[in-house]
Amino acid sequence: MMATIRIPRGVRVTATNCAGEISVSGPLTDSQPHTSGGGIWLDKAEGTTVVAASSGGIAVRNSSGSLHATTSGGTIAVIGISGMAVLHTSGGCILARGNGPTTLNAVAFGGDIQISGRYDRKVVTASAFGGCVRYLK
Repeated sequence: MMATIRIPRGVRVTATNCAGEISVSGPLTDSQPHTSGGGIWLDKAEGTTVVAASSGGIAVRNSSGSLHATTSGGTIAVIGISGMAVLHTSGGCILARGNGPTTLNAVAFGGDIQISGRYDRKVVTASAFGGCVRYLK
């Protein structure tokens, strides 16, 4: 089942899905998308965004503001981090591409972490338990 919902800019959103994926095109501000049966794909996360997927991956194309992404069974990929990002996965990898983040914290249990793009090493904290951390420029 797929549903398309139009959300006016500036409206606070909580989206929950138990059996499929959540995909958002366009900017999403101050939101909390959660799913327990699939992945989450966001085009642009602004403001405070809390993303959680129990068994799927999380992909965010652009993130400004404060992003908190957690998954227990998939990879987290965030491209274009310009604000703060806290990324946590159990059983997956983390791919983070900075665009001048203010803070980037990545923790992976059982997977690798790759940090790339434009970032200051002083604002990045990465820990991989059972995997490795790679810093690329």
